This record gives sequence, C-alpha cells and structure tokens, in this order.
Amino acid sequence: MQVLRRIKNFRAPKRLQIEALSFLVNQVDTSTFDFAKLRNAFRTLDTDNSGTLTINEIRTAFNELSMSEEEINCIFSRMDFNHDGEINYTEFLAVTVDRRKALTENNMLFAFHHFDIDNTGFITRQNLEESFRREGKHLSQ
Repeated sequence: MQVLRRIKNFRAPKRLQIEALSFLVNQVDTSTFDFAKLRNAFRTLDTDNSGTLTINEIRTAFNELSMSEEEINCIFSRMDFNHDGEINYTEFLAVTVDRRKALTENNMLFAFHHFDIDNTGFITRQNLEESFRREGKHLSQ
C-alpha cells in the first residue's frame, strides 16, 4: 500500500517544516492533492473511528509488513508532531501527502506569506512566535 510506504519512509522534519506542511494541507486548494484516497486510508486505519490514530492502530497496519515493535514505535513517534500520543488527520496528511505536489513554488510562497506576518519579505523569530501564538502553540528554543 502506497500510504504505508510513505509513512514508513517519512523522516521527521524540523519544526518549521512541520508547521508549513500542516498549514499547507489545511489551507491550500485541496484539488492539488488526492485527499479522497488519503481520507479513505485514514478512515481504514482509524479502526475505532475516534478521528485519530493510536499506536495500536498503526501497529495493526504495519503488522502485515513484518516490522519490529521498535520500528513501529519509531514511525509513530515521527508522525506524532505534537507528542500527544495520537496521530490526528493533519499530522497524517503532512506525512502521507505527495510532497512533489504539495511543495510547489506557489504553495511554498503561500506558506511563506502566512509566516511573514509583517510583510517584510523575511520570517523572523517574532513572526514565528506570533504565528504559533495565533494557533495556540508555543515556539520552543
């Protein structure tokens, strides 16, 4: 399954990359991505219909691939951006979306302007702090 392969090969990006990907999958034209397939994959993995994926649901999905418990835990940890013990739909999309389609010049410019709050053409630490604050998040050192 292509979605499981993307999850397995996903490497956790830096915090700004995570936020930019999360922003993009929530804000850009959804016709850019094949969200129907990803939504169906998420629903299939979400066996308890909670709207999030647990370690047990990820474990069940990857059991078919004969992966070790350590590998599965590592995959889950890389996907759980906010470290709350669950994978929400935005985290899932940020991991599984086709990055060649997501990271177009237009989409990256759109994300850049989201973080460049004062329209200076630069993203400062203050811009990031304000952007994170608006979303109820904190920028750590």
